[in-house]
Amino acid sequence: MKKRAREDPLVTKIQHELMLGHFVRHDDVSELINGLDRVHDQVEALVKSGEAARAVRLYEILLSGTYAKSEEADDECELAMCFHRLACGWIQARQAAGRSAEETVSQILNWMKNDNYGFCHRIEQEVVKVLDQEGKRLFISHLHGLLEKGMPRATSTPAKAIFDYENGVRLPAMALKEIYESLGDVPAYALMCGTLGLSPRDCERLAEMEKSRKRWAKALEWVEKGIALKPTRNWHNEDSSSLACLKPEILRKLGRKQDALASAWADFQEDPNDLSYAELMRYVPRGEKSAWHERAMAGADKAGLGDFLALCVKAQEWQRFAGESIRRSRPNWRISAITAPSQRPKVWRRKSPWRRPSCIGRWACVFSMREKASITTRR
Repeated sequence: MKKRAREDPLVTKIQHELMLGHFVRHDDVSELINGLDRVHDQVEALVKSGEAARAVRLYEILLSGTYAKSEEADDECELAMCFHRLACGWIQARQAAGRSAEETVSQILNWMKNDNYGFCHRIEQEVVKVLDQEGKRLFISHLHGLLEKGMPRATSTPAKAIFDYENGVRLPAMALKEIYESLGDVPAYALMCGTLGLSPRDCERLAEMEKSRKRWAKALEWVEKGIALKPTRNWHNEDSSSLACLKPEILRKLGRKQDALASAWADFQEDPNDLSYAELMRYVPRGEKSAWHERAMAGADKAGLGDFLALCVKAQEWQRFAGESIRRSRPNWRISAITAPSQRPKVWRRKSPWRRPSCIGRWACVFSMREKASITTRR
């Protein structure tokens, strides 16, 4: 009688950590991921110790089990990130075991094609970092083939954003953009934008890539192109909110400090809030901070109540905070500016816990939520 083959002890451990057949609530997902990461570390150690073939088999069990667990877990996001890490480990194990790059790439593409849970969302930028040169070439070549195949079916009018194309063009183009951004390949990314259209988000990515190489003049060109594109149409998810912050930073690197300050001030005037205030103060010369602070607070009147209160908390302007919150929340109380103690209402002069900054901070949250609720109701 044949003896039964001895099961790998790590397979038993994987089954134990996955707890297949048991539903994992949201609060327990982190514990599940930690257990899978511990097994991942052990399998990764096998690759380093020369047992790559064994590691490949264990990674495949881990990957299929993690994907199956999505039906039994209350949070697929953490499981998806774990799947990405395992996929990268699997690729490295296959390469160490001398497995075919073509088979590796074929399996990755199969995952992407048949992904029903979003586990492979933006996986391209991670796997391309661990693929060897042959695997990288095959992966990019396949995506280019899909793009070229879909291009004849594209609309005759040149599109200005990637979402204007059909899925046959849009999906491989988005994947290629993720890859080129991950590799920092500016010429390849810019070439794709020249063919398919340029968006503010593309300009932001290109500027960030140039910035990482300290090519400040090129980065500024992309930022200015993106800012010019923003008002031309509704860009949806191809818009960028970071271009306004990038511009003064790059201008300062180019030695144009006054232009950087002017750009940050223009951004603050357009949308006064605590974040744009912090950006503005980054570019103010050391001896002029008080004057610019007063100028910013004076120009913040058009901000919504929530933004104004958050700005007051950031700048520690408690008198302005209290005066504005009372003025806007109770129209009958008209207190525009209260400076000397004799001018304050008696209730403010009492030693009350309401006067403490910590309590004022809590009031900021209350008024902010009240304003948001009223805006939602009006809509």
